[in-house]
Amino acid sequence: MNNRTQDLTGLEQTVRQAVLSTDGVDRLYPADPTCRAALKGGLALATGQQTTPQDVDLKVQAQAPTVRLRIGVTGTIPAPAVARTVSAVVRQHLLEAFPGQEPQLTVQICAIGKDGQQQETAM
Repeated sequence: MNNRTQDLTGLEQTVRQAVLSTDGVDRLYPADPTCRAALKGGLALATGQQTTPQDVDLKVQAQAPTVRLRIGVTGTIPAPAVARTVSAVVRQHLLEAFPGQEPQLTVQICAIGKDGQQQETAM
């Protein structure tokens, strides 16, 4: 593993912890929806590669870092407010790691809990 990969892995872990520490976040889901994850898994199996679902999808391209997240929220705080807070927290970490580059973020709400129970939603 080269230094760049190690740096990104460390940043992914930092982002994961920051997201899970955000008020209203209950859990992280794999960044890919189930059907896409199944396709990737099948392709990896067919080509002999190993793959594990990622809950933080961080990519660094020439123009900017991009992050895709899928979260479950507790329902105690309005879900859109939680998504905006998560976006702000992740953006801050990315701006520190990549000064001068504007990160591109996607935060999808996959489940909204009620009374501590997760209710799956289709999005």
